[in-house]
This record gives sequence, C-alpha cells and structure tokens, in this order.
Amino acid sequence: MSGQFARFLADRLECGPPSKELTDSVQLPVSMGGGEGKCLYIDTEGTFRPVRMLAVAERYGLNGEEVLDNIAYARAYNADHQLQLLVQASAMMAESR
Repeated sequence: MSGQFARFLADRLECGPPSKELTDSVQLPVSMGGGEGKCLYIDTEGTFRPVRMLAVAERYGLNGEEVLDNIAYARAYNADHQLQLLVQASAMMAESR
C-alpha cells in the first residue's frame, strides 16, 4: 500500500514515486522489479486521468489497455468514504485469494 499527500493539485513528483507510475509498475513482471499484480487507485482529488496511465504504460513497454483493466479506480469524496472504500477493497482482496 502506498499513499501520497501534498497540497491540492500539487505534482506528486515532489513527494517521491508518483502514484501514476506505481499503478503501472506494480503490474510489471517480477523479473523487472514489479509485482505482476493489480492495483487500487483511490482518488481523493478527482485528478485520475487514464491517458496518463497509458503514457506510463508505454514507457514500460506494457499494453495500455491491459494496464487500465488492472487498475480498480474509486473516487473518495471525504475521509469516511475513503475508509469505506478501503474496507470494501480489503474484502475484495480477501475474496480473490
């Protein structure tokens, strides 16, 4: 699990690995340092843009449509909603094991 925070609409590059890059790198093969998995992107600011995911996927040599299919996206509108989404996500992960 990774989380990033900064001022509203700030470029997360200032804060470490950008979350858009993480959503693609978790899908890389283990041989390339990835996790061969899927990810959940909880958007608290409404800034998720699939086109940016496609650009990062291209950089890693991944199929953009497959990358997008492996990203579960949810928009959180407040802290309580974010907590609900995390509980639902943990239930989904437990079911898929």
